[in-house]
Amino acid sequence: MIIQPAQAFESEFFSAIPTPLSQASEYYKKIVSLHKPVAEKFPLLKIVQLPKKVPVTAFIQGILLPREVIHELCLLPTQYALYGLPIYADIPENFQNVGIKVYDACKRIIWDNIPDQIKHCMPQNDFEKKYNIWRICTHKHTDIKPDNCVLNVLYSAYHLFLEYIRYEREHVFAIKCHPHGNLRGGKN
Repeated sequence: MIIQPAQAFESEFFSAIPTPLSQASEYYKKIVSLHKPVAEKFPLLKIVQLPKKVPVTAFIQGILLPREVIHELCLLPTQYALYGLPIYADIPENFQNVGIKVYDACKRIIWDNIPDQIKHCMPQNDFEKKYNIWRICTHKHTDIKPDNCVLNVLYSAYHLFLEYIRYEREHVFAIKCHPHGNLRGGKN
């Protein structure tokens, strides 16, 4: 099994990710401009900023399920969890240069059951290992541009999720893989 029902959300892990901002007002302007496009394409995702004394980075949380999939499949709210992936996406201060970081928030993907050659996850740091949380490898860092640093990364994460569902059913993985980091240091 590769895909499983969502597990409990690791709130302690995710609440520790937001980092202090050096240019808060500029960052806020960029974040505000993301609300409408994210809501239009992914209505089950919300951009959240924790209220703190020291301003910190924002994040996206919710179920990763594009609006067009909801309409095309005529999904009922009770079906969202079946077709969507619960995510937490960190929006770093320099997200327009590095992209957002998308996490499998409720451990729906069983990464250990995915062959290395198609595993699209980043190596875990010590903090991620403590909670067994995985960051989905959605892009090559050289491909990130200011106009594709959020929506394209979200779509990429969703398409990887669909491929893992298909791989579990049919043992076919159709996405062209490129070299990127993985647990064992090999190339995918």
